[in-house]
Amino acid sequence: MAETTAQARFQQGMALQNMGLHEQAMAEYRQSIALQPDFLPALFQLGLLVRQLEQWQEALSCFARCAMLAPGEPHVLAQRGELHFLLQDYAAALTDFDRVLELLAAGRAAPALNSADILFNRAAALENLGREAEALAAYDQLVALAPGNAKAWNNRGNLLLDARRLEESEQSYSRALALEPAHPAARA
Repeated sequence: MAETTAQARFQQGMALQNMGLHEQAMAEYRQSIALQPDFLPALFQLGLLVRQLEQWQEALSCFARCAMLAPGEPHVLAQRGELHFLLQDYAAALTDFDRVLELLAAGRAAPALNSADILFNRAAALENLGREAEALAAYDQLVALAPGNAKAWNNRGNLLLDARRLEESEQSYSRALALEPAHPAARA
């Protein structure tokens, strides 16, 4: 009975969220979780919603619980990694991004997960950890995979500039501007 009621609350929460009634949707998701604490869809959806509302600590808590229930679920790890990044826990973010990339390489992730996005996040985490050589290698891997990513070319240019590799840096910035002429960081 509790399982059926938890599912009904979850469905009600989804309907409310689709109508833009976020507070009511959160209440329904929380009721669903109270009735069935291991109900992964409600935990995940609550995490997405509170993240959207920039309640990052609660979102991180939701995705941490999801990861305990489904340790190899790439979408959960990607969300948790992004939250760790937002909260400036770059080492934890890097661990999650690396695991997602492993799962993608093994074919254990749905096509909805974009490996280019995960690679970008991984490179940015490495950069924030002061691991410039690894970050540069990650950006190189990313621009090989997604040559149309202006942000990756720009960040690559920044790392090359810091390394005093000026000609390569200028080439990266030029590539970023060719892809996105109004890119403010590349212009600067």
